[in-house]
Amino acid sequence: MRARHFILEYSREKTAQVHGANILSALDKNKTPGRDLDVWQLMSSAKDAMNLYNAEERADFMNKVMAQLEAGDPTKNKEYSQWIARMYSRGGYELEDIQSTLRDALETYHKLKLKKKLEDQDKQIDKFKSFNDLITRVEQYPEIEDDAPTDKGDSKQIYDDEHIRVIVPKNVEAACYYGQGTRWCTASKNNNMFKHYHKEGDMYIILPKKPKTPGEKYQFHFQTGQFMDASDTEVDMYDVVKRYPTLRNIKTITEWAKRKNVPALMSDEDYAKWKKETDASIVSSRVMHDDMYTISLNQPGSSMDSWRISSTTIATLIEKSMMVSEDWSQFSGNDFVAYGWFDAKSNKCLGVTILDFYENNKNLPMDVAKTISGSEFEDSELSNEPEVKKLEKFLEGFARIEKEKNSGSSLADEAYDKTVVQMLGNYGYPMSATGYSGGEPLRA
Repeated sequence: MRARHFILEYSREKTAQVHGANILSALDKNKTPGRDLDVWQLMSSAKDAMNLYNAEERADFMNKVMAQLEAGDPTKNKEYSQWIARMYSRGGYELEDIQSTLRDALETYHKLKLKKKLEDQDKQIDKFKSFNDLITRVEQYPEIEDDAPTDKGDSKQIYDDEHIRVIVPKNVEAACYYGQGTRWCTASKNNNMFKHYHKEGDMYIILPKKPKTPGEKYQFHFQTGQFMDASDTEVDMYDVVKRYPTLRNIKTITEWAKRKNVPALMSDEDYAKWKKETDASIVSSRVMHDDMYTISLNQPGSSMDSWRISSTTIATLIEKSMMVSEDWSQFSGNDFVAYGWFDAKSNKCLGVTILDFYENNKNLPMDVAKTISGSEFEDSELSNEPEVKKLEKFLEGFARIEKEKNSGSSLADEAYDKTVVQMLGNYGYPMSATGYSGGEPLRA
């Protein structure tokens, strides 16, 4: 009766009213927000959904998103959908994982519940404060039945030594077999995402022969920049290479590393070349302001109507110890005009001045430039510096011109172009793409 009462309480409309804004904010931060998940057919981003379309279209978009969240609930009456929506709204989880790793865990949880095998503290789903809390707890229960895959599928072993084996799966069966015991969506029973990733490029599964921790495995996918451990947590690549240095003996991996800007996996020769090229790119892109200089953090070569922070630029500056990973690694991909301020002597990042045209972040008022000291959007002491104040004022004027341009003013079009040229000249052009160009390695 208790579960049935809860089911009657669930309402997609009410849940969307309560959590909708935060759900869209979380969705907009997803790395791969479902190119094949039927969410982005109405519009290209959550920003568009909130700002550029009428109420009916926004409601249609929200329904699509809610349907995707509900698809992670294995029960017919969507017993867990309200909890899923609430947890997802807090951010930090990929939409594609809702229907794969989370649904797998919820299926097991529900079986345990029906068989009355759940311990008292686990009987109420609301006791779990995150998806990972639930998944971790479910993993601690003995398996209800032997669901371990036995079909090895089609794969290719590309490396084998006394420390590691490296497997490239070629179909879902192989991805599940070699990924068993992990939380990878490519190894899940539900909504397996192997084909989605494989069509973009090979995945490399690293199997240590003497694991340092129980169940230790890694999966690399260079095309999407994902390097994950068995818990589906992004790894420190230098830590992995320190554990297993023979990874740098694998030519295919070192070739991908130099093509996709992963310095930790580059050969010594490639790293030296990369370091020289990126040093030159930084020097040519920066603009001096007394004892500081600015560097554009936006994507190079992108449309001036689409300002997005470059993950390559951020990763490069972190690699060179100019930015601190803990402060800025989560900054990539945001839709901001962004300039980093660096000390001319130490080359350390002092703060970042940002402008949000569309109010993508609740910490940043729309059309207001702000100088921050980290990804948490804390105010930086730099805001008191005259040169920094000057940039903030310039960007706020830029925002007003951009708004007039979007209203259809032909005069604003011309003013916008002039302002962009002036900004790039005074504060720096986006860094040119660093690393290597040309053909990519063949698939294994």
